[in-house]
Amino acid sequence: MYNCGDHTGSNQYAIDFQFGVDGSPLAVSATAGGTVSIASLGYNNGAGNYIAVDHGSGYVSRYLHLQDTFAPGIAVGVYVSQGQTLGNADNSGFSTGTHLHFDVKSNGSAYMPEPMSGVTGFGQYGACTGVDSPYWTSQPPVLGDLLEACSSADSWSSGRLDTFAWWTDNTLKHKAFSGTWQPWDMPAHGIASAPSAVSWGPGRIDAFVRGPDNHLWQAFWPNPQNQWQWYDLGGDISSAPSAVSWGLNRLDIFARGSDNTLRHIAFDPAFGWGPWDYLGGSLSSAPSAVSWAPGRLDTFVQWSDGTMKHISFSGAWGPWDMPAQTIASAPSAASWASGRLDAFARGPDGSLRHIAFSGTWGLWENLGGTMLSSPSAVSWGSGRLDIFVRWSDNTMKHKAFASSWQPWDMPEGTITSAPSAVSWSSGRLDAFARGSDNTLRHIAFDTSFGWGPWENLAGTLSPAC
Repeated sequence: MYNCGDHTGSNQYAIDFQFGVDGSPLAVSATAGGTVSIASLGYNNGAGNYIAVDHGSGYVSRYLHLQDTFAPGIAVGVYVSQGQTLGNADNSGFSTGTHLHFDVKSNGSAYMPEPMSGVTGFGQYGACTGVDSPYWTSQPPVLGDLLEACSSADSWSSGRLDTFAWWTDNTLKHKAFSGTWQPWDMPAHGIASAPSAVSWGPGRIDAFVRGPDNHLWQAFWPNPQNQWQWYDLGGDISSAPSAVSWGLNRLDIFARGSDNTLRHIAFDPAFGWGPWDYLGGSLSSAPSAVSWAPGRLDTFVQWSDGTMKHISFSGAWGPWDMPAQTIASAPSAASWASGRLDAFARGPDGSLRHIAFSGTWGLWENLGGTMLSSPSAVSWGSGRLDIFVRWSDNTMKHKAFASSWQPWDMPEGTITSAPSAVSWSSGRLDAFARGSDNTLRHIAFDTSFGWGPWENLAGTLSPAC
């Protein structure tokens, strides 16, 4: 076992992996999708030949002490998908044995890599001392999901908002608006992902999360106990869920499985919770699901090759399809009417990419921008789309479609997560994101007054999303 001693200082969360025996290096793969920002040969102050991959939102993974020949096609500016080979581990730079030095930087600072642990393809696990690292657990890789929102909101009627947030103690909290904002509430329960909120009708709200056991967990209101209760729905998932309802008493939940396939489970009064469906695929992101009418479901994902894929249900599951387009985030989808779909994602250059379906798929279009996050898309009615993103200067930006695309706009406000957005009626928008102090920030738009001021809804949101 290669023995490197303890990492300290700026490398305090770095991990060294033994790769076979000296002289027999093994392939090193990208822990998540992103754009190669450094591919440097030489001593490099002891790093040796190394590669850095920019995953957005300030997160960069680094792979040090590689061989002096990188994998074919690996160069600065190239998009790589999760699991794609970057090169081979070696003994270059300041090193005394064949190994991979792996670390993650968050806005240039050392970052504990626990949220993406369990990555396959790295040979023998362990810290440089030969024992399991306290910062490397059996969680599935979810670095790509760090582009995602910390919160999720839905509305069951005009004037009502329910927002759920991933708290810093890894529990879920809930805050409701009905004329005024109510206090944060929710019984404590451990979570390991951002939430997904959905309402099937007035007076009903459900929230879904991935638990620390990689099961899908549900909390809903109201229930027979007349208080929030948690329910274990099983499964073996490795992403945040995406929840959708096509009508009263119906719920459909999607998530990436531990084998990177798409998993689905449904609730219907006729049968309760059904069995888990295995819908295949090779996902590298959490899914985004939407329904345009009862009996219809459409789900979008980022594929392992970095492209967007789509699968639909209309009596039976159709095949995976989608015009090819490389993306660099999880997708976000909306439907403004029966038969219409709009899907969005961050492009490899940070721009907003969009494609529409109306009987057939249209062409991909580049809507510009410099995004650091996945988008959040919402529609308040036929012919209207509103998209929210985290900008490269850590502000929130908004783009609207009403017959044509409007310029990017938004009152300035600093955010540190992807946004989540909801509309409770025509002409109304509400957007949420984590602030620089880890509180939940909110802003509303109404055609009667335009953009309102930013407000601080307090809380202590997790820095992991």
